[in-house]
Amino acid sequence: MRYFEARCIPFSYYLTRSKMKSSKTQTKNKYSHPAANELPEKHRRRESTAQLADNRSDAFAQVKLQEKLDNSPLVEKTASLKAMVSPDSVSKKSMQLAEKKNTWEHLKGKTSITKDPYKMAAEIAGGKTSLNTTGASMARRMDRKDQIGSPELLKPNPEHVRNHLGKFADGAHAFITPEKNKNFKAEWGWGLDKNFVSPLPDANKLVNEAKNKEGIFTLEKVLGIAHLSGNSWADKKKNPENVMWRYIIPKPQNYNLNMASGQESGALKDKWIAGGKTLGGANEAVIDKIPRAQLLWHINKGKIKTEEEKFPITKKYFKKYEKEAEARMREDLRVSKNIKE
Repeated sequence: MRYFEARCIPFSYYLTRSKMKSSKTQTKNKYSHPAANELPEKHRRRESTAQLADNRSDAFAQVKLQEKLDNSPLVEKTASLKAMVSPDSVSKKSMQLAEKKNTWEHLKGKTSITKDPYKMAAEIAGGKTSLNTTGASMARRMDRKDQIGSPELLKPNPEHVRNHLGKFADGAHAFITPEKNKNFKAEWGWGLDKNFVSPLPDANKLVNEAKNKEGIFTLEKVLGIAHLSGNSWADKKKNPENVMWRYIIPKPQNYNLNMASGQESGALKDKWIAGGKTLGGANEAVIDKIPRAQLLWHINKGKIKTEEEKFPITKKYFKKYEKEAEARMREDLRVSKNIKE
């Protein structure tokens, strides 16, 4: 009887032992480290929640995401710029970036500009600007000031800059309209950032030439000012007496004389040329702006001389240039329509 009782273990004993083993297993799993090729449970759960929102397979989802990326405005813009610089796509669209063909024909004749300005325009649109005066001039035409190299980089030979600025040893000069002369002295001061000047000897010769030719129109032609435009000096309403004020600076070095960089407010988009020449071929440089109080003091001390110069012969040539201005306006309208199309 005792033998039987020793062998007959109650069922409750096995049930209790089974629960103890289960508890030990859970405790061991809780504190044990994962295998080398197995992530901890909390990381496995985090990984599963990082799936794509649409819960599709990775390959399919990647295709869809790539389609969205390819069709995004930024990618399309980048692709169009890349196409513009490829040799096969320098077409009418990229050529129109140069804006006005007649302007570039004029520029090409005056400064030995590249034989293919439209191709260069396409390259600049793609972020590739030639580090020379031609590339800088084209970048300014396209309003890409950030792609214009500094004068020192455009003319790496320091002798060029030194020789050019040496032309101002006898003084610098600027032509100022009567309206601006009044405003400079009354409230503005001279210039927003920099002021363009020419060598004084060159200006003296130009004054004599203008008086014997077409007056203010001659000044504009040599200095790169468009006749009867918004910036024209020969204006029947604003300058009926055909007068120009001459600002003479005996020592321009005292006003930080330097090469123009194309960043100046006076470096007009369709007129400025890198290298120290105007569109008409005259020498130019820049000096610092001069606040009103300083301007008046320097005029009073003779550091800056101002004098009035009349060009009465200008009146004879208004009809000639009015016709040219009308033709230019028609051409501008035609070009702007072509660009829109």
